[in-house]
Parts: sequence; structure tokens; C-alpha cells
Amino acid sequence: MTFTYAHRVRSYEVDHQGIVFNGRYLELADAAMTEFFDGFGWTYPQLIALGFDPAVVAIDLRFRAPARLGDDLVVTVTCTHVGTTSTVLHFVVRRGEHDLASITTTYVNVTSGVGRSAPIPQPIRERLVAIAQHQGESS
Repeated sequence: MTFTYAHRVRSYEVDHQGIVFNGRYLELADAAMTEFFDGFGWTYPQLIALGFDPAVVAIDLRFRAPARLGDDLVVTVTCTHVGTTSTVLHFVVRRGEHDLASITTTYVNVTSGVGRSAPIPQPIRERLVAIAQHQGESS
């Protein structure tokens, strides 16, 4: 199951070269991650209340082509791995049919306020495993 998030590039997101500043791609991935979980019925505050507070521990960001002011982008989100305490989401940023960037982010669930890793709560883990399996990935 692939989730999509739409975004139009705004003026404050471009650099002096007129293209989207590289750090903004991480913001796009973060917004898409939040919308991904919201799309499955969990707002961020609900995730926290359930004991799921995903902390980024690794990011792989690859650029293919620039995005520019006014571009309509679509970010696709797929779940590629689910472990006991971690999950991996893969994001592809597209403009039309063109892939602009890919981002792979590893999250570890932490205990809110403490920062220690903790198992992903069962209802969230079950949903993530089902999503990953639906995409043809084993967990």
C-alpha cells in the first residue's frame, strides 16, 4: 500500500539558485510521515498516547533533479521494514512523472520524554507489518 502526500513549493523553500533548498526535502519527508500515520487513523498526539514516538536514527537522501518555486510535488511513502523497535519508510519526491529525490528514513520508537528505545505498540506494529507485506516486503 503506497500513501501519497501533495505539496506545492513555496517561495521560502527555494534557495538563491531558485531551487528547493536541500534541507527542505527532509521537511517534506517529515510532513509525509505524519500524514502517512494520520491517513491510517492516528494523529501524532494519538501515536504518542499509544506509546509510539518515532525518532529518526538514519536518513539516506538521493537527489536526481531539482524542484522549483510553484512546482506541484507528490511524495509517495512506502513502509519497507518493521522490526521490534524500528521501522523504515521510503519516500519518493516526484514532479509529474519525474522522480526528483528519494529518501529512506529509519525510525526507532522511543519512550516519550525519556528517549530510550521501546517496542512498537502492537496495533501500530500490526498495521505497519500489513502495509509492508502488502507492498511485497517481508518484515
